[in-house]
Amino acid sequence: MSRSTIHDKARYTAAEVLSKVIEEGAYSNIALNQVFREQRLGRQDAAFATHLAMGVLERRLYLDWVIEKYMKRWPGHALVRQILRLGCYQALFSDSVPDSAAVNTSVQLTKDVGAPGLSSLVNGTLRNIVRHRERVEIPQGGSTEDMALRYSVKSWMVEMLKAQYRDEEIDDILGFHPIPLTVTVNKEKETDRERIITRLREDGWDVGEGRWVPEAIQVKGAGSIAHQSLYKDGNISIVSESAMLAVGCVDAKPGERVLDACAAPGGKSALLAQKVGEEGLIDAWDIHPHRVDLIAAQAKRLGLANIRLSVQDATVPRQELFHNYDRVLCDMPCTGWGVLSQKPELRFNTDIRDVGSLNTLQRDILSRCCEYVKPGGVLVYVTCTVNKSENEDIIVSYLDNHKEYRLDDLSPFLPEGLHPHIQDKGMIQLTPGRDGVPGFFICRMVRKG
Repeated sequence: MSRSTIHDKARYTAAEVLSKVIEEGAYSNIALNQVFREQRLGRQDAAFATHLAMGVLERRLYLDWVIEKYMKRWPGHALVRQILRLGCYQALFSDSVPDSAAVNTSVQLTKDVGAPGLSSLVNGTLRNIVRHRERVEIPQGGSTEDMALRYSVKSWMVEMLKAQYRDEEIDDILGFHPIPLTVTVNKEKETDRERIITRLREDGWDVGEGRWVPEAIQVKGAGSIAHQSLYKDGNISIVSESAMLAVGCVDAKPGERVLDACAAPGGKSALLAQKVGEEGLIDAWDIHPHRVDLIAAQAKRLGLANIRLSVQDATVPRQELFHNYDRVLCDMPCTGWGVLSQKPELRFNTDIRDVGSLNTLQRDILSRCCEYVKPGGVLVYVTCTVNKSENEDIIVSYLDNHKEYRLDDLSPFLPEGLHPHIQDKGMIQLTPGRDGVPGFFICRMVRKG
């Protein structure tokens, strides 16, 4: 197949991204960046391709349920499977795409990718979906099966969350809540925030204030902010508001020594480095060398010389570092159920066995890293999930077995609008629907001095 024969590069790009994520297990953000570099789409086509790919990934399990009502067996051609999903998504969820365009562009793309013999299958399946759309309405019931289809997640995931939350809270978590992209100004290189906002607008971005963090700038537009000169030159960083809130709860001071134990890709390390200043030090660890390279690239781009990198397994104790840090941040590996908007593939590729192994890893990291905190120092535990077995349950069990630590009041470090959601003073669970930010869990503890 020659790419010069592709009539619709935006839809073809979306199909390639889907194939990499669904068939090969790639992360959606990495697949998007890789395919975009290869295709060199214009900003509008890139935005449309992103909309289609991310929309299909969000609704993948529901779309497959619909398609399988009108097709006995999936075709063997990987790209044609994605074309069927794209056509179904456009027909059912894209108001800007007429039904005829959803069908016809899918048929043409099937021919363009070298599978003309499957074009009649694509045509017939999609036309049946359009003709009988009332038969595939999204279930609105409260059963596990209905909710799994409505939110396009695995049934076991719904069962686990139903045991922890009310149904309306589950909608805050699993519902399709778009989260604005946010950036923050790197004060090491730029002190004039308004100048950055003006530059972003001149570059074609819609700009707004963050919801909770004064330093946050919401940006919306076609294309990738990482391709902008402001980003490449280190004037801005892409950081979610939830990550900014977590760093705020660490409350690092100038001159302090801070450990970021699971630091990649380095966004929080960079914010902490700006907090402690030239006289302070951030030790940034990750177990994977290629992820430490990501932190190094981030520090270099931002011009931060006070981040010290190490390939380090946070479950392995370093006795020479015991009682050595003013503050320790443990941003844990987790199921990621709080960032389904940014990582929609987590709706369908999480295995129930992952939860137990993650719980073990989280306990191990916490029980090791707590030893590094000085008496009177601060330990902050963070995840980007809403699963209580990875959050509150870990903390309650930990505090029962580590009397040298206590919960510390989060209210001085969080905006007043979030105070009603603080639990036991020292914990908070953010949710996308209620709070408009990724669903981070943040807990602040102090080592008794």
